Amino acid sequence: MKRLFSFIFLLCLSIFVEAQNCPTALPSTAWVRGNFTAPALACAAQPINVGNVGTTTNIRYIYDYKTLSDTSKGVAASNFTYSQAGIYLVVQTGIIGGRRSFACNRVQVVNNPKPTFTATTCSNATVRINISTAGLPYQGYLINWGDGSAAQTYIAGQAAPTHTYTQNRAYNVIVTGSYVGVTCNGISDAVSVTPAGVPPVLPVFSKVEVIDDRTVELTYTGGVSGAKYELRQRILPLPITSIVPNATTTIVGNDTKLRITGLSTQTNIYCFALSLTTTCGTNPVSISTSEVCTMALQNVLTPNYQNNLVWRPLMGVPQPKQFVIYRDGVQLAIVAANVFQYPDTKAVCGKKYSYQVVAEFTGSPLYNSVSSMKEASTQPVVPPPSLTEVLANVKNDQTALIYVVTTPPNTRIKSYLLERGDGITESSTKTVFTDSLANPGSRSVCYKLSYTDACDRTTEPTKTVCTIFLQAKGETLRWTPELPFLSKNSMYTVERLDAQGRIRKNYTVSAGTNNWDMDPLDTDQEVYYRIRATSTTRIAGTSNIVSFFRTMKIYAPSAFTPNGDANNETFEIKGLFIKSATVNIYSRNGHLVFQTEDWKKSWNGLFLNGSPAESGSYAYTIQAIDFKGNAASVTGTVEVLR
Repeated sequence: MKRLFSFIFLLCLSIFVEAQNCPTALPSTAWVRGNFTAPALACAAQPINVGNVGTTTNIRYIYDYKTLSDTSKGVAASNFTYSQAGIYLVVQTGIIGGRRSFACNRVQVVNNPKPTFTATTCSNATVRINISTAGLPYQGYLINWGDGSAAQTYIAGQAAPTHTYTQNRAYNVIVTGSYVGVTCNGISDAVSVTPAGVPPVLPVFSKVEVIDDRTVELTYTGGVSGAKYELRQRILPLPITSIVPNATTTIVGNDTKLRITGLSTQTNIYCFALSLTTTCGTNPVSISTSEVCTMALQNVLTPNYQNNLVWRPLMGVPQPKQFVIYRDGVQLAIVAANVFQYPDTKAVCGKKYSYQVVAEFTGSPLYNSVSSMKEASTQPVVPPPSLTEVLANVKNDQTALIYVVTTPPNTRIKSYLLERGDGITESSTKTVFTDSLANPGSRSVCYKLSYTDACDRTTEPTKTVCTIFLQAKGETLRWTPELPFLSKNSMYTVERLDAQGRIRKNYTVSAGTNNWDMDPLDTDQEVYYRIRATSTTRIAGTSNIVSFFRTMKIYAPSAFTPNGDANNETFEIKGLFIKSATVNIYSRNGHLVFQTEDWKKSWNGLFLNGSPAESGSYAYTIQAIDFKGNAASVTGTVEVLR
């Protein structure tokens, strides 16, 4: 009988557990597992939303699943409102890849009953409340004391919460029961309390200063004479506080200064508060000032040309309004509260400076946190590197432009020095030099550049760069091989320009070539050319511009066959740059047999009287004028073949 009872008990227990949790197995092997999202915690009388995950289609939801037969009750809606608290199973069914799918999520629905509490008034304007937490489902409680202070968090089982007011008047206290992740909070009725007794007076901190690596000094005003305040400290980010037993007290006017030693201010950030302990019934009540925390100026790094200040952020405590940087006691800069370093780029090389960082707090308390003093002197670490790219370019026939294209990173440059190949030098703070005496239209001019850095160190000059000098020899362009930049040459480009300097056509020439024959198909008699060199780093330098007047060209055939076969039937003049020409043809006896002032008009082999010319040699003269008014004369003979 006992065994039967045990079996029935275990069976009932397993059914109950299964009802409280999603099935671990699918209904059958014909089903596949789906997936969807649902909240683990929800509020009664507030809708929940579920969401599909994956490629499920024909979706239905069962919001109170108990058995497989409930799948027939599915609805398409993806939201639902529970009216009562409890634990519910939400099931999704659908189709995945042609097979039925099954997925389940467990949802706990909670309600929001109204919390109740009682309040007790104690001495020193302190109030204690007792919250009736028995039977309430809340994970925690928030106490609004009604005086504008931050809400106090309370968890069931902790000591009764207390609060000390600053004035003796009525306040409304409200307790809110809360859950994590949902908003169905329960709000109590307001309970009016009027604190009694004299509100305790706490000191007010105005300054915390790190004196050295082991010492901190706190400055405060106010408090009650003779009161036994305890100085507590903690190390960020630890929450644990300890009493400071060895603070030295000094009175300076209205200020009280506390000096604490034996610390490690470069390693740790310390926070301090003064506390005063009273009682509320049988419970001790400790009230404290707001914390003040130290500033840790960790280091002043001294790379080339600047002093870099680095300090530690204040984690987990109220943040300052700003940080103020002081150099030799004079304000140097103000930086935002989320910035924890500052580069002093105006530091003079070799000069020693003293730095402090002050965090200015404008809330409660209103105080300054002053770091210890750090000394630093900018010292060059490595020699300054030479310039990596410069360019010598031709502006016009008289002037060259020399550019500093790239400068080494993290380098403060005081001035640049340009040295021309003939020994002439020029200094400038600008990155472009104008050499108006270069005359790059008649020669190639070479340069070297160097610079002096902020620490008065001068680099080695660069390798030589030269302007490109271009000349026309006959109808061939020739240019100097020296490069206008430091990088390797990628290619040359011959730029064909018009009289206004606009590019009309480009011709690509290999990097190792320094001459180029003019385009014979170019029909302009006066042409303008320029050479552009392009480096492998895409830096380009151009030469001077040369203009070239091409001579008139006249071509006449040596024979023609006016025999009616439609092939080579006429004596036709061809040429380039011919504006006008007179053509005369003579027989072997010197008689004029053809004449025209239209040089494009051909001779068809007929005499002036219309009779066909006999086979043989005929002399011709061509008197031509080009577009610039230049005259040319061409004579020769042509064979008539019939």
